[in-house]
Amino acid sequence: MEIITVLPPIGIACTAIAAATISLAIAKRKTPITRKDADILWKLHKQTTHCTSRKWQPQTDELGKITGFQCQCGYSYTQKRPLLSKTH
Repeated sequence: MEIITVLPPIGIACTAIAAATISLAIAKRKTPITRKDADILWKLHKQTTHCTSRKWQPQTDELGKITGFQCQCGYSYTQKRPLLSKTH
């Protein structure tokens, strides 16, 4: 078997492994936060953007846990963490 016929499949395999590793490192998932944390984040949004809205609505996941909020002004925040992280 010649080295020229072996190199292309090895190169394709290495490229596929690198692409899978990068996509797993970049991928993110929604993480639940407490209602108090969402309220604090909303207040920070109001202070930093000088938002005059008075209400916010929680954004929930499939299990009903709060993952972020949406302000009346249209701003939306969702807590996200890397898919592969050392902490839960």
